[in-house]
Amino acid sequence: MIAEYADALRAKTNRNGRPYAPRTIGAYKDAAIALHHWMTKETGACCAGTAPIWPLTAL
Repeated sequence: MIAEYADALRAKTNRNGRPYAPRTIGAYKDAAIALHHWMTKETGACCAGTAPIWPLTAL
């Protein structure tokens, strides 16, 4: 899924009409991988009872 995202970025242009730079694609891919790991991790004993990074009430 993330590979397809990177391929889609290679096929598109940015808001300035130029192709995405390889470093930009790599950064977006790294962010997608980090988000995937964060969203699929299981809450372990080390994380139980800890406060969230941001206050949920602000959303």
